[in-house]
Amino acid sequence: MQDYADYTKEALIKEVESLKRLNKEFLKTFHETENMEFGWTGNLGQWFWDFTINEVTYNPLKAKALGYTNEELPEKVPYEFFTEKLHPDDYGYVMQTMQDHLDGKIPVWEVKYRIRAKDGSWKVYQDRGKVTERTEEGAPLFLKGIVFDLTLPQLKQWDS
Repeated sequence: MQDYADYTKEALIKEVESLKRLNKEFLKTFHETENMEFGWTGNLGQWFWDFTINEVTYNPLKAKALGYTNEELPEKVPYEFFTEKLHPDDYGYVMQTMQDHLDGKIPVWEVKYRIRAKDGSWKVYQDRGKVTERTEEGAPLFLKGIVFDLTLPQLKQWDS
């Protein structure tokens, strides 16, 4: 009986690892396609937030625009990785808007904010997201959205 249980556990681990590899390839392909199909100026791609484990999956362009390489990022990126870089004058508004959306008070989360790059400079991002899955009680499970960098030279007219 123990041998069967170990085999089942081993088989499950292999299955999970296989699914992780497949998901990684799907995500890579998605990001490559996203850059072609949504090649709008300033587009940094989509993001996905599994609220239950506080893990954000995002297009690497978002972190690259802030000056970070993939090697400098944690293996699992929490939501706070980005929110802790918000400009102090924007932090309260951004976080309250997110909380209002998480609580179901507003249909989408849409904010424009300043975020500190690795070199200390400030970028201006426009972010829009939405809870796409909730529990039966209404608690958020999963969110997705898109982010734009408005600090690009060709978009300076929007930076007011």
